[in-house]
Amino acid sequence: NGLPVFSIVGLPDTALSEARERVRGALRNTGFEYPLSRITVNLAPAHRRKSGAAYDVAIAVGILLANQQIRASGGPWALLGELSLDGSVRSVPGVLPMVATLQAAGHGRVCVPTASVDEAALVEGIEVVGQETKMRFLRRIPVDPMTREEWVLRSYQDDADATTWGGENVYDVRTSSEGTALDGTKYADW
Repeated sequence: NGLPVFSIVGLPDTALSEARERVRGALRNTGFEYPLSRITVNLAPAHRRKSGAAYDVAIAVGILLANQQIRASGGPWALLGELSLDGSVRSVPGVLPMVATLQAAGHGRVCVPTASVDEAALVEGIEVVGQETKMRFLRRIPVDPMTREEWVLRSYQDDADATTWGGENVYDVRTSSEGTALDGTKYADW
């Protein structure tokens, strides 16, 4: 892992280089653990200059995914937005051309700051979702406090009797314990 260093490569401008401080502050101030390891954010293609703070949310989510503090579900998303040090998500200039470029490149969904939803929605052929003013993600689901067993996750796409989660959006969290309650009900059937 190396010494704790946060590098952004791929021709970032000054505002984009400062993302490391915004992301670090936002993660810490929203209750996430900031990893004490070497972090390199590679912005491709390397020959094209990148500018602005629109990459902040994507960088933060990438770090959380890499450190398994959150799990990806529901397929690929494009993420746009600037982070403040307290974790607030701010709108960025140029959302319309960015979303149009994403749509032309074949992306099907984009998450933008709530203040930019109307502008982004002008682009047809791409699903636009607004990001709340604070970063909010489902982090780790703790173990079952009664049995100390892992929870079983289920989504609408899974079979009703599935014992593993298919990776889609979670609608049900139940115990994996085979135990029985005092009234005879299986814990897993609650």
